[in-house]
Amino acid sequence: STNNNLKSLSTSQGTISFNKNTTSYNLNVESNITAINISATVEDNKASFVNGYGPRNVNLNYGNNKIEIRVKAENGSIKTYTINVNRKDNRSANNYLKELTISSGKITFNKYTTDYTTAVYYDVTKINVTAVPEDSKATVTINSPNLNVGNNIITIVVKAENTSTRTYKIMVTRHDQNAKMSDNNNISSLKVLGHEIDFKSDVLEYDLTIK
Repeated sequence: STNNNLKSLSTSQGTISFNKNTTSYNLNVESNITAINISATVEDNKASFVNGYGPRNVNLNYGNNKIEIRVKAENGSIKTYTINVNRKDNRSANNYLKELTISSGKITFNKYTTDYTTAVYYDVTKINVTAVPEDSKATVTINSPNLNVGNNIITIVVKAENTSTRTYKIMVTRHDQNAKMSDNNNISSLKVLGHEIDFKSDVLEYDLTIK
């Protein structure tokens, strides 16, 4: 016999409109459904299920789960029926930080900015990092190594409830023993298109009249 058709196919969650000539089905289930039972029977009693691909209980991951039922006819030919089960994912995807501070050096934190740079004196060999996630269901992993002279990278990885991650990086330059860090935080120029400004680096406020 060449008959490798199913006679029936059903699931413990949701419903599918089975037809023996239709080999692919889509099924949506709620996020709280962690497993699904697949029931199936063969049309020909001389046919069998391929080992591991017959009726069974399947644990579901969030998102798409591809479940295959394989029927082997008496002559060895195989037909594969596929059920794509989409388990809704209601977990939070928020992998932002709410707060990021360091014990030495200076950064201006913005949750959308993932790369920062700062510099410290030679006597600073370690920086303590405080990182607070925006979502209480997220977790934070901090890698803050001992500082060598030169450039060092501190990484802060935020993992959301749904396991998506966001990595914040701080490049810390540790100066050598004799280095002096500049305290010059002035800008060299300030212009507004179409207007004149009498700019001086030590003047912090200006008045501008526009049409």
